[in-house]
Amino acid sequence: MATATMNTTRPATRARLTINIDGVDYRVRPFHDHDSADGEWGIWKAYRLTRVDDGQGYTVARQCGNGGRDSITCTCPKWTQRGPGPCRHAAALVALELLDADGCAG
Repeated sequence: MATATMNTTRPATRARLTINIDGVDYRVRPFHDHDSADGEWGIWKAYRLTRVDDGQGYTVARQCGNGGRDSITCTCPKWTQRGPGPCRHAAALVALELLDADGCAG
């Protein structure tokens, strides 16, 4: 009598997300939820964008705070040198609906 066996283990699926912002390709890697050291601000969702051409990377995060304060931040030079305000990295993640532009609900 013949018996059949079925392999029930499957290899892990590998996927990579690459986006193009103003002609530059970035690999996108999600971060998991993090809390700040002081407990006042928490990071609700964050992504690491790494340039494909030179490996330079930026972290874009949706930060949620007490008292209804929340914002999107980025570690790019425009954001860190000029202060809070829209940058192309944050705008791209909002446009792709990877980050919520309206706040931290959900």
